[in-house]
This record gives sequence, structure tokens and C-alpha cells, in this order.
Amino acid sequence: MPKFNTPPKPGRPPRNLIDVLRTQFWFHVLKLRSGLPSAYAIEKALEPHLVRISADGVNRPRKWDSYERGTRVPKRNHDPKDSVDLAERHFPGTASWFDNPIWDVLKGANLDRWALQRQLQTLSLPVVDVLITTEGSIKGQADLVQLTDEHFDRLVALGSFDALAAIAILAKLSEETASHELRDMVLDCYARLQPILADAPETCVHYPELFTYVDQVCQYWVVLSPGKRMNMRLFWHGQKWAKNRIDYFGPRLAGMYRANDWGNGWEKWLK
Repeated sequence: MPKFNTPPKPGRPPRNLIDVLRTQFWFHVLKLRSGLPSAYAIEKALEPHLVRISADGVNRPRKWDSYERGTRVPKRNHDPKDSVDLAERHFPGTASWFDNPIWDVLKGANLDRWALQRQLQTLSLPVVDVLITTEGSIKGQADLVQLTDEHFDRLVALGSFDALAAIAILAKLSEETASHELRDMVLDCYARLQPILADAPETCVHYPELFTYVDQVCQYWVVLSPGKRMNMRLFWHGQKWAKNRIDYFGPRLAGMYRANDWGNGWEKWLK
């Protein structure tokens, strides 16, 4: 997985671009859930003691403006100063967008199959109901179901961000288990989820960057010979649904498309 880090400013560690996107997603959902129109309105609602109105105008730290731009990433300290917890107390359900396991997967966290299955169990209940069973080999113990096309059809029907998170996790699981069958089902589901999420209120603003990062995880496999496999990355914007959909992907994406990408855009490496 490539490293997505911004150059650090003096005295600050570099920001991971996945965390930048993560913060922007969380803040966008916070605006939707709160019904508040701006970072100023959110700052005033959540931390009114920091907003000072004087003859010179409004003085405030503009911390929430930085969250909206992604130039500042909240720290999850779970203390009274934790911005994610503060927003969650006022607008329940927003923290799950920041804490979603998809962000660790996209950052390339080194997770074994058991850790990946535990991540699936942290997703929303509708997704867990599709993927997790307690009627497995050990009764009462949560385990991944024997996945079939029907399970992926149900994820598509949900059409949720957590359904996409499940796909990213299962893509990594297919690598851990070297399962071509699982990989094929995962990639088909990912392609079907894309146009749904591109139109969903929570994801319609930042989906171009999100899908670009998920493309890195959901690469196609081409078997060249026993023991040799080629990974082929097909970019989301080459899909039929995305044609003429958007012609600007944002500055953070510019460096991710190399001048020597072939055709619709794919890269390969041998494993």
C-alpha cells in the first residue's frame, strides 16, 4: 500500500491523507445530522464558551473550520476535550463515521484474518446481521458466515457506508485466506455499491477520493502461473456509471494517477 502522507509543518507530524478524508467525512455527516449550516454554527453550538463576540467582530479558534477542510484531525483521547465524543453527545451516531474500521484498512494496517473478522463485528447491526452468525462450529460464538452471492446481494441492498467498509475488510480477508472465490464476490459487490454511494447524502461529496483509496484495496487478481499472480487495479471512474459524472477529482488525487497508467488506468505487480 502506498503511503499517503502530507509534508509536515514545523513541529507537527505528517498527516495521513486517509485521516484527512476521514475527518472530512465525519464533519460532513456532522453537518447533516445537526442541520447546522457551517463550521461556525457547529463551533457555536458545541463550544459556545470559545466564541467571543466583541466590537471587533467574532473571535473564535476556528478549530471546526479546520476539521471541515481536513487540515486538522481530531485526537481520540476520550476525554472532555475529545471533539468526536463532544459531537457524539450532541448528535448521536456521528462518531461511528470517524471510528469506522475502513480507515485502518485503507491505511494498510497489518491485520490477520481474526482481527479482520473482529472488525466486521464492529460495523452497524444490519451489516453484522448479514455477515456474522452465532450458529457456527462453536454455538454462541460470533463467526463469519459461509459467504455466498446472496450475502453480497444483501449488502448491495443496504447500500450503506458500512456495507462498503465490510467490502474493504473482506477484500483484505480474501488476501489473508488466498480465496479467489471470495475476491470475485467482493469485487462484484464493490462495483455495484459505487453508484449507490455516489448518490447517498453522506458520501456524495467525498466519494471520488474514497473510491480511489478503496480501489487500492480492491484490486483484481490475474493468475499467471502457479505461485504467480498479477494484481490489476481498475479505477472507479472508468466504470460505466461514472462516465461524464465528474471531471475533477481534487488536488490530493492528482499525484495518485501516474502518467504511465495504461488504458482506463491500472497498475500491476507480481506476487
